[in-house]
Amino acid sequence: MTYADGGDRWLGEEAPVDRPAFAATTADAEAAARRFTEAGGTGVVLRFAQFVAADSTHTLAAVGTARRGISPFLGDPSGYSTWVDADDAAAAVVAALGVAPGTWNVAEDGPATRAAQADALARAVGRARLRQVPAPLQRLGGPLAVMLRRSLRVSNHSFQEATGWTPAVRSSVDGWAAVADA
Repeated sequence: MTYADGGDRWLGEEAPVDRPAFAATTADAEAAARRFTEAGGTGVVLRFAQFVAADSTHTLAAVGTARRGISPFLGDPSGYSTWVDADDAAAAVVAALGVAPGTWNVAEDGPATRAAQADALARAVGRARLRQVPAPLQRLGGPLAVMLRRSLRVSNHSFQEATGWTPAVRSSVDGWAAVADA
């Protein structure tokens, strides 16, 4: 997600964005949806949290990194990381077919701190704890690492209110065991 670092604040759709150059196309897509709505259509933008799924390449990489005892979560451990199960994201797309024009967050109900994420993933892979990648090494990851290090405690409340959609995996902390076992 391209929101600016929010610390421990809940971030709704109106929260400030901070898009790096490589994510400029997201701004273009959102502008196209607005123009479509202005022309009489129903432009809907879904801002998805990070996907988690047992068959996802980046989820498999995260689990593999954890099996080696290293936390895949970049940034301050007290910062938030927001995810959404891929099946829940698919259900959100269906729910969005009847939603009013606008921009909507699609995310888990209970984003957790990176420390809580790391603890849950450690348990899921049979580790006592995961070692955090040192901040100087994290900074070598460039613009993508800058985005991943942001604290994003993203709210899905508006989308739930508008559509009735609710994620089956309410918190990725609860979901790591399932994806690690798959």
